[in-house]
Amino acid sequence: MSKKSIRVNPLQAIAALSPLERINISLTHLDHAHRLLHEAINYSEQRRAILPTLAEFWHDNMPRPVFTLLVTVTNFEVSSVCRLWDKAALPKFGLPTIAALLDDPNVLEIVEEQLSTTHQSAEVLRSELSRIDEAISTIKEIEASDQIMRVRNFRDKFIAHPLLWTYNDQKAAIELIKDGDTDALVVAAISTMTRLMSVARGEPLDYLHLQEREREESKRFFDSVKWPSDKGSLA
Repeated sequence: MSKKSIRVNPLQAIAALSPLERINISLTHLDHAHRLLHEAINYSEQRRAILPTLAEFWHDNMPRPVFTLLVTVTNFEVSSVCRLWDKAALPKFGLPTIAALLDDPNVLEIVEEQLSTTHQSAEVLRSELSRIDEAISTIKEIEASDQIMRVRNFRDKFIAHPLLWTYNDQKAAIELIKDGDTDALVVAAISTMTRLMSVARGEPLDYLHLQEREREESKRFFDSVKWPSDKGSLA
């Protein structure tokens, strides 16, 4: 007799953990999310830097190598953004998992107790707790947004699996990624991670500075590339 696999609801699995377990796991996941955000910023800025040049090659007979480069850069960015905003589940390090771990009165009560040992001022303590609340609220807003749905649809249909129809396709017509969707998700991730890492580490991480550095490096690199002067020479 074959054994049927039992599918556990990811949120129920998180709810079954003790408050301390949820806090400790969230701290580990934050470190991973920090790396995921760095990766997403990196790919996002590479796409920003290369698009103006690739636009010059955009025509009916676009050279295959140029098209491949454009698709590769875009797909890497979409994949990294999706990993950062993947649906909540314990094995995943994305922001929705971190929010699910922290979004519980018993968990937040222990967080407050832990923070009170290092913050003597009640005003500072309230400020730290408000950062967590604001981060959780932002994550919930993104989870319910059209942007994340469209980006996930694109990832599921064109990157993760070569499918004619995804599960969502079969239920109703789906929307695919629009210009600005990944940018909005990266901006939301930066503001959220800035708040969470400030509380977890006791000092804010300047993700905007990191983004500016990646932007300058990407622009400097792609500006130095010797592109063919004849836009049709690669065909």
